[in-house]
Amino acid sequence: MRILILGASGQLGSALCSILKAEHEIIPVTRVEADITDLDQLRSFAKAHSEKLAAYEMGEVRKYCSLDSEKRCRPREHYGGG
Repeated sequence: MRILILGASGQLGSALCSILKAEHEIIPVTRVEADITDLDQLRSFAKAHSEKLAAYEMGEVRKYCSLDSEKRCRPREHYGGG
């Protein structure tokens, strides 16, 4: 199976790449290439790579990511904490 991994240079993404590469074709995408927190950059990445991505014929896309900055996370109050 072909698996596109966004955040492939991060802690979770790099671990997934290492684990899955033995049995799958991994398409790693780093934050430098496509930052999921920057919608314009994601659109540019998708447009620039649309033919290549279409050729992969992926059956599904999954997003496994975490944020590395508390500034981007929701406040504790959002989750009922103090």
